Amino acid sequence: GATTDHFPAGTKFRRLEVPTSTGLPSITIPLWDENHPNTKIGTMRFLYGRIRSADGTNRYGWMAEDALEVSSGCP
Repeated sequence: GATTDHFPAGTKFRRLEVPTSTGLPSITIPLWDENHPNTKIGTMRFLYGRIRSADGTNRYGWMAEDALEVSSGCP
């Protein structure tokens, strides 16, 4: 099932560094027009990785690429 998690601003998402046949793990999902169910209107890409919660626990899952911004110098 679907889930929604909330994390403090500044939480870093780190992509899983296990290569697959097509590179790092990702999936692209088609988006459909709600008024015309047979009409594809685009795609949305999701990346697999982890965040580390405040208690140090790693949480693994998929993150929409559109929700991320690239940063450098991450510890």
